[in-house]
Amino acid sequence: MYHSDPDLWTVKDDVQHIDSGWSDAQIYKAIEACGKPYDIFKIAKYLRKEDKKIEEEEEDFKKDIAQEIVNLALPEWADTYIGEAIMQYGCDKAKVLHYIKENATMS
Repeated sequence: MYHSDPDLWTVKDDVQHIDSGWSDAQIYKAIEACGKPYDIFKIAKYLRKEDKKIEEEEEDFKKDIAQEIVNLALPEWADTYIGEAIMQYGCDKAKVLHYIKENATMS
């Protein structure tokens, strides 16, 4: 579908110039969601909204993990490992908590 429409490549490239942090897959999903006629600013706005949703979900996840640290009676400073754990394991709660527990008990 995407490869048969040369306009789509141009739009994707134009959108990527707005923010090079967006992957091809994210951009194509946004293009599909926004439809024709292609409007790079509308597509960029859609992608920024998606980015904001992801940031909010990650913030909620961080708060949830911080509460779990308290519930598990880990040291207060154990929350310093949250960022590292999320970078390594994403929002996989079990893996993030395991990582934090290991590092908090070894320190």
